[in-house]
Amino acid sequence: MELGGSISVVCDRTSYTADLEFKLKPFLAGADSMNVCTGKIKLGKETLADLTGHWDSAIYLNDRQTGKTEIFWQPTQDVIAKRLKRFEVPIKYQDESESQ
Repeated sequence: MELGGSISVVCDRTSYTADLEFKLKPFLAGADSMNVCTGKIKLGKETLADLTGHWDSAIYLNDRQTGKTEIFWQPTQDVIAKRLKRFEVPIKYQDESESQ
């Protein structure tokens, strides 16, 4: 099962907002299109920064004012090691309408 969608995180005290979208893998796409995350950090209606990357490797922050791009989030090896392992049902146990 794959989960995706949009979420907004709002700080009532400062009015900062982070709008994030976790994209689903396109039907005809390669590994570069998996686990993609994009977003924007805003103050009111003004977009201060853009977020792009992959939630399982690195997400980059591009500051719109300076044009500087830096790593915003990157999972540690400890976090990666604790990820759930992918479970695949062998093809011989799948029905005709099932796939991986």
